[in-house]
Amino acid sequence: MLKLSLLAKAITVIFLPPLVSLWLFIIFAFFSPFEHGTLPPLYSLFVGITFFTVLPLLTLILLARGHGTSFTVPRSSRFPSYLIVLCEYAIGTSIFYLDKNATIFFVIGIIYITIIGILMIINSVWKISVHSAGISGPATFCFYMFGISIWTFPLIVFIVLVIWARFHIQAHTLSQLFGGTLIASIITLIIAYLSF
Repeated sequence: MLKLSLLAKAITVIFLPPLVSLWLFIIFAFFSPFEHGTLPPLYSLFVGITFFTVLPLLTLILLARGHGTSFTVPRSSRFPSYLIVLCEYAIGTSIFYLDKNATIFFVIGIIYITIIGILMIINSVWKISVHSAGISGPATFCFYMFGISIWTFPLIVFIVLVIWARFHIQAHTLSQLFGGTLIASIITLIIAYLSF
């Protein structure tokens, strides 16, 4: 039982939403089915990593300090953390917007902004899983863009692992986990469909 708990905690850390966004930006910086615009792939990756991975991760670490290794932000700090991350996403998305041809990254930014905004509202009245949303949005986007592929299949498996891990360590109920998964997937599909 102890080994399963350690595994569940490791999965929780490995699949922190800012770390998942890192994978998404790597995939689309180098293997995008669309043009990157005038930004070179490494610059797009740098912007994505800075505003969707590093800064949100630092925000999470600072606000979750003293609450164990599950990176759980205390309830009193959740709204400010959402607001800070929302601003970080907005700055990154604005940079992609300035390059009118960087459609893929701009759309990813809009998806992240929309999901975090809706989760922020929901979390004010009901706890919902940001972890399951953080893996489900990118998995859904990859599925929409690539179909079943080398990029998509592992992400779908990771959704199951994240749901199991968060449930196992009793961070969420199944309804909170499936709620995060469904909301992120639906928002992603709608925005991707309207954009491409």
